[in-house]
Amino acid sequence: MKYLLYVLIVCWLPVAVKGQSVSEKMKRYQDDSSYKCGKACAFSYEEADRAALENLVSQISVSVSASFSESESQIDSGDQTDYQRNIDSRVRSFSFGTLPNVGQIIDESDPDEVCVLRYVKVAELEGIFKERENKILDFIASGMEGEKRLQIDVALRYYNWALTLLIAHPKSVYQEIDGKRTNLKVWLDTKINNIFNTLKVGIGECTETDNPIDRYDLCLHFSYMDQEVSDLDFHYFNGERYVGPCKVHKGMAILNFERLPQRELRLRYDYKFENQAKNF
Repeated sequence: MKYLLYVLIVCWLPVAVKGQSVSEKMKRYQDDSSYKCGKACAFSYEEADRAALENLVSQISVSVSASFSESESQIDSGDQTDYQRNIDSRVRSFSFGTLPNVGQIIDESDPDEVCVLRYVKVAELEGIFKERENKILDFIASGMEGEKRLQIDVALRYYNWALTLLIAHPKSVYQEIDGKRTNLKVWLDTKINNIFNTLKVGIGECTETDNPIDRYDLCLHFSYMDQEVSDLDFHYFNGERYVGPCKVHKGMAILNFERLPQRELRLRYDYKFENQAKNF
């Protein structure tokens, strides 16, 4: 009887020690300032792991937003919560798809829940942000080339992607533009707004058709800097819903209507291209 009791105790001890060592290992990472960590506990591993990643994102985003100077960290004097939510979403969009070496520790010592710690070295983050700084410069170069060719959708796409990466970047990025050292975030904000303000749309010929559903074809003319736009995607409101995407070719696009708009024609331009952005 004594022998049996001894065996049971000996068999149980390694499990207890193992559970304790996992917990201590988690704490060591959490207390180490050279790591960013996110921890979560849940009934299932999947839930705990997902929440741990979310918490890690929050830690990274807090670090990113704290790195901005006061003048750069707020686009306006609006709600700080909205700004932080914007940082969170952008870091979430561009972190874990390309962020390497995210470590994981799993603690299953409690039968009622699983705890997961996700961690990454701060040095790894610095390397990633340096790579993204180079990508920002590449995107801006591609945007400039698209703008030069009057491919406005290309210009907007790359400028917006560059701005998105900049907002989730811990430091200001500068580049020489027109002979001046320029803050790229400020420049991109201004550039994107200027493109929309400079883009002109004129109403051309309207033709009645035999189609009982789309009775009218309306021609629109698109110009940028007084030149025909060669490429641009947009949606238009036909009185019931937004239709598109429609494509501008050689400065022209044809819109179909059952009834012509009486007062205004609403257009919506796609410049975020979020599905494509997930690839980088």
